[in-house]
Amino acid sequence: MPKYSNIVMTGGISAFNSSNVFYQYFAEFIENKSSYAGQNLEKVLEEICKEKGLTDKELERLVKERPNQISAEFSMLKGLKEKDLLDDIINISVIHSDTPDGIMAALINKKVIELVFKDSTVSLEKVEDVDISNEVKLQRSLGYFMKIVANELLKGTKETTFFAPIGGYKYMAYLGYVAGALFGYSSGYMYEKGQKLLTIPPIPIEINFDLITKNKNFIRNLLTEGQLNYQSLSPDEKEIVDTMPYFFEKVEIDGQEIVSANAFAEFIFGDYISTAVKVSPEVSDLISKNEQYRNFILNQLMGLIKKANSFFKDYRNYQGLRGELMHNENWGIDRPYLYKGSSNGNKLVFRCAYDFDYKSRILYIYKIWLNHDKYEREAEAIKNGKITIDMDKNKMFELEY
Repeated sequence: MPKYSNIVMTGGISAFNSSNVFYQYFAEFIENKSSYAGQNLEKVLEEICKEKGLTDKELERLVKERPNQISAEFSMLKGLKEKDLLDDIINISVIHSDTPDGIMAALINKKVIELVFKDSTVSLEKVEDVDISNEVKLQRSLGYFMKIVANELLKGTKETTFFAPIGGYKYMAYLGYVAGALFGYSSGYMYEKGQKLLTIPPIPIEINFDLITKNKNFIRNLLTEGQLNYQSLSPDEKEIVDTMPYFFEKVEIDGQEIVSANAFAEFIFGDYISTAVKVSPEVSDLISKNEQYRNFILNQLMGLIKKANSFFKDYRNYQGLRGELMHNENWGIDRPYLYKGSSNGNKLVFRCAYDFDYKSRILYIYKIWLNHDKYEREAEAIKNGKITIDMDKNKMFELEY
């Protein structure tokens, strides 16, 4: 079993539970947390640590004496370490709310984790406007949260990424799972008492891409304009909004129903509407003759667009995608790139030969395989020079939806 090197967690405020070690040191802060809004909490943390004598040496002593009374986030990492599931060098993302106690708990976790796990790097990702009393702000924050989750997960491979939606509001676990599952990432939880690891595999999620592609102009207008009147939409456009609530916000303002795309929709569809897809005659023929697989293929291409844009824009931070986007390297093939998409044993899979022009935002699809055995036979043949892929871009044309 591969070891985990990319840990993505939702962070809560368990560090301040009365049964945990930090409660006594931060009781005054917790009691007056609202008064700290807008302050530099990193500086506040330094001042509290100095006042209470929480030096690095003292923190290490507390962790050693009471390791199960630090925080849920720390317990998760400790459990993975004890199960020998952590790599030697780990990157940890803690996604937390922008409330004073949410920020402070995340800062404490970062300090303790980097102190105890010597070869770890902790990055804190803040979700703004987490206000359950304000529907407009909350809906906006939900999409932004899902965007952050997906963005952090895509920095590591599926095999070496552990996603733990363990802290924060309850919706974070649900929406976090959806964001991860859309890209094929599992989520996990470590039961603290028995230190038993529970892994939840991703349920396959398919967007109704036929409906999306037929209304591409609507998506583009919504992302450009920011918001539209719900009543002015066509029946197909209303269907998109009503059946895909994880992408859209619909609120009533001054008696009018207003629709806007949330941050997760912008994350998913921003690259989609700005990227042209050009296919070979062979690929066009495959799609037209396999109507039952049309939506599956379109979903896979959407995932490829998102991953390719992320990787080719910032490959250093997205090395975890290299194995999927450049599966040709596994075969010893230089070009074309081979994309390893969805896998389902020897049943329906998605593999394709492609190229991507990031500057021009054009995705070229030379060939698609939906059968794993056929893909392996032909990849081996390409490697040995027995067959070639026609990469003449002049023969390709934009995919008609």
